[in-house]
Amino acid sequence: MENQITPNGSEAPTNFSALNCIDISNPDIHHSVSLLKQACLDCGFFYVVNHGLSQEFMDEVFAQSKRLFDLPLSEKMKLLRNHKNRGYTPVLDEILDIENQVHGDYKEGYYIGVEVAEDDPEAEKPFYGPNVWPKQDQLPGWRETMERFHREALEVARAVARIIALALCLDENFFDKPEMLGEPIATLRLLHYEGQTSDPSKGLFGAGAHSDFGLITLLATDDIVGLQICKDKDAKPQVWEYVAPLKGAFIVNLGDMLERWSNCIFKSTLHRVLGNGQDRYSIAYFVDPSYECLVECLPTLVANVRTSRVARINSMGIPLTCKNGWHGKIPDSLFTLKNLSQVMLFKNRLTGEIPQVVEALNLTVIDLSENDLTGKIPKDFEKLTNLTYLALFSNQLSGSIPEGIGRLPALVDSKLWDNNLSGAFPPDLGNYSDLREFQAYGNHFSGELPESIGNCNSLFSFSVANNRLSGEVPSGLWTSLKLTLLMLNNNSFTGELPEKFTLSLLLLNISNNRFSGNIPTGESSWRNIVIFDAGNNLLTGTIPHELFTLSHFIELSLSGNQLTGDLPSDVESCMSLHTLNVSRNRLTGQVPEKLGLLPFLAYLDLSENKFSGQFPTQLGLLALLFLNLSSNNFTGTIPREFENVVYSKSFLNNPGLCGSNTVLNIKPCNPKSQDHKRLSALCLAMIISASIAVLLLTMPSVFFVIIRRNIGKSDVTKGKKKWI
Repeated sequence: MENQITPNGSEAPTNFSALNCIDISNPDIHHSVSLLKQACLDCGFFYVVNHGLSQEFMDEVFAQSKRLFDLPLSEKMKLLRNHKNRGYTPVLDEILDIENQVHGDYKEGYYIGVEVAEDDPEAEKPFYGPNVWPKQDQLPGWRETMERFHREALEVARAVARIIALALCLDENFFDKPEMLGEPIATLRLLHYEGQTSDPSKGLFGAGAHSDFGLITLLATDDIVGLQICKDKDAKPQVWEYVAPLKGAFIVNLGDMLERWSNCIFKSTLHRVLGNGQDRYSIAYFVDPSYECLVECLPTLVANVRTSRVARINSMGIPLTCKNGWHGKIPDSLFTLKNLSQVMLFKNRLTGEIPQVVEALNLTVIDLSENDLTGKIPKDFEKLTNLTYLALFSNQLSGSIPEGIGRLPALVDSKLWDNNLSGAFPPDLGNYSDLREFQAYGNHFSGELPESIGNCNSLFSFSVANNRLSGEVPSGLWTSLKLTLLMLNNNSFTGELPEKFTLSLLLLNISNNRFSGNIPTGESSWRNIVIFDAGNNLLTGTIPHELFTLSHFIELSLSGNQLTGDLPSDVESCMSLHTLNVSRNRLTGQVPEKLGLLPFLAYLDLSENKFSGQFPTQLGLLALLFLNLSSNNFTGTIPREFENVVYSKSFLNNPGLCGSNTVLNIKPCNPKSQDHKRLSALCLAMIISASIAVLLLTMPSVFFVIIRRNIGKSDVTKGKKKWI
């Protein structure tokens, strides 16, 4: 059963879940424990009230959150999430339910963790480090408000954890230990769901179905309904119920870690968010134990370790037998553990070869990424029929992928990039599993892609860039139903592009290959595309006008092809466009003046085409970081905004262009005035030359007359007057 709010909230939902409400200030602790335990056994969701944060302060936190999300996208992108998972995440950036979502969540967010200085040794650990903060003059008081909320929400989480401890028959302060919530990984996340209407039947969600990873989550919401929970994830069909907003309360839910800690007695429940056409704001506070915390079944819940349903791990999911900070070789004994389910030794200094699998045939996760491992991928990985996640990226592995890995029935995610792997891909890759993600870029793979990869309709991300692959791409890959990221760049693929791409595609990079034919047209191919790079191929025909009607389109790179025709004129809808590169083609006509209306356009390369007409003067209104219009047939005057050395090569080889500054290396404006000056100078030179010539011609006669007169004077003086 699917539940959905109608657009603009015209029909309020009626199927609400009845949740227990825990009063933190209630002196009757036994009553609170009873209510909480009932909630944790039933659905893992409950309300917490009288928690100590005033309504006035909560209103201020929401107001400050809205101020952040009201900033222009260009300003928010300056605060983009870093490698420590701190900062801004844009709309569609995350996808939580790969099986059912056609693309990412319709929400934007902002992560704030525990502040740890960059030079602090603790900052070396995952999820510890400095936060990303907006400028004080941009959002006055914003940081102070969020830091205060972070501190006070942590105290609420600790208070809730004490009641949970009592509900699990533990000491009240069990979770207050330094390795647990004494020094936790606590992350505040501001969320803004855009005014989009969700439709589960079409794979559209504000946030896809998921369960939280950690211990508990505190959630504060505005008064817009949207959160849903599914108490029985295995039910067919699933039943989804709304959680009503409760002013002044936190909605608390248990995470996967607490479910594991409780030996699966307490429930970590699936939840999701549906949009109803209204903007919705919420504030999530995720609470996990410290990085070193050991998570195993609590002693009050098992008679001995054999009755435990879960393996012993630390707070990041690393098995007890695999310690963070290892260096040297992986011991062969590791893969002799029959009950071992996960090996997560990423970001260490491990060397040598990966041991053969002996008896650890129940492995579901292997993550040995970002080490210095060498040798080949063990062939007996083919025996791991329960393996769902394989991450070996950023090592020095060589050889080919064992053929049987392509037949592993449970494999969902395979990450092999940045190694020295070679050979062909397994022919059955994608035939036997619900493969969702395959990333093998930056290796030496060769040959053609197996046809089986075109049969994998669960595929979400596929990247084989920077290899030595050739041949035609399997037709089914282009139209794989859930594919959002496809990177084939820097290979030697051939053949024509399909008539259409899959509707779910967000990023497509096929640059530096030998693809030919026309670029697909029609809205169905481009509705959700954000980045399209097809530079340096053999593509012909015109540029589809649909590409310039997308408000979320960020980058278009089509340089080095054989495209003809004009640039589409209706570019004003493409308000998010940052990069436009169509250089080295055969494009003609005038450049749309409305390019100057695109506020985020920073990189524009139209060089080496046959564009003509007046220079689009509105480009002078943009803060372009790169501009190249050289080798075309533009005419007119270069705006003064471009008269600096940065653009010294931007306008070369346009005979009809002129500028008033010599730094542009083109002819100066007002050529008639310059010709007049040159003519005047020439005339003056001719006059001077003529005058000198006349003077030289008359000088002998004048000199002769002067001499004769002087002789006459001399004769008169002597009394011998002589007339000449």
